Amino acid sequence: MKKIILALTLVASTLGINAQHLETNEIDEFEGYLRRSTQAYQIGEDWTYSSDIYITAKVSRINDAYFITLKSSIDLGCAGADDNYIIFKFTDGTILKLTDDIYDINCAARASSCFRINPNGLLRTKTITDIKFAQSESYSTFKAEGKNTVSQLIERVETATLPTEAELKKGRRRARLTMFLATPLGILLALLFLI
Repeated sequence: MKKIILALTLVASTLGINAQHLETNEIDEFEGYLRRSTQAYQIGEDWTYSSDIYITAKVSRINDAYFITLKSSIDLGCAGADDNYIIFKFTDGTILKLTDDIYDINCAARASSCFRINPNGLLRTKTITDIKFAQSESYSTFKAEGKNTVSQLIERVETATLPTEAELKKGRRRARLTMFLATPLGILLALLFLI
């Protein structure tokens, strides 16, 4: 039984995500611009109706331009609509409202909205307490909660270094191993190896 638990832990650890990992970290080989983007992390929850209502954010950087992409776990309407906004309230009562959703109109359920941000502004220097996210049909309010803050995500895309060729190879090998271990055959072989 211990070996089975160990095998499942091994599989889970290869599939796990560490805090603030970058989804993209590269220099475009044709145009030479820097592209960095964190993975999406939960930054808030709405406990009014259910613990299943939350908001995720990811921060992206293209050269010197920074963006925050937000997605709610409930459908609030269309992304890219003129009236979409996000409001952040900070511990000192300061409020930051972003109103220019730069994504194209997308009315799929739970579509993401994207806003340009100042990497040295309030999101970097203050602590968020509350979030109000509105899209074309509705809005939801959230208490700031999550393992990562928006400030940490901004810092990650700002200070990350580009991977070396050896790190890229290691990452590709790890990705192939992770993909294999996620298959039924990979899980079976991992279990048989440990038994």
